[in-house]
Amino acid sequence: MTRGTTLRMIIMLIIAGVLVGGLVAFQDFKTSMIEKGIKGTSTPPQAVSTVVAQESVWQPTVEALGSFSASKQASLSAEVSGLVTSIQFASGQKVRLGQTLVELNPAPLKAQLARRKPRPRWPSSISSATRHSSGFRRSARPRWTPTAPR
Repeated sequence: MTRGTTLRMIIMLIIAGVLVGGLVAFQDFKTSMIEKGIKGTSTPPQAVSTVVAQESVWQPTVEALGSFSASKQASLSAEVSGLVTSIQFASGQKVRLGQTLVELNPAPLKAQLARRKPRPRWPSSISSATRHSSGFRRSARPRWTPTAPR
């Protein structure tokens, strides 16, 4: 090895030693600062109160504000809408499958059913044979005026 190479190697080792030493010193400094910070943030003593246990009267109810939900529940819905005329169960009562729970006002549904009943297309005075004779074409709709019953 030449003298210049040896000198460069010594300078490189000194620089590497300074860098490693600096890293070790920085880690020690960081650890000591963290320990000081933790010691400075200790929790203050907690206030504790005591009460002597005594026998007292039990209160069966408690007034409170809040919300609750049932663990078992059922959603009811009707197939049709309408005015409820009677409720046939009490709150909290157990019911059987198929039991009537509410009754709706049947008047609107009866009126709607009456409107949907089929009306005769031909007056009852025209017989079936006359309707299908050559005097009436099947595709043509007869025109007639209803008259009062005789």
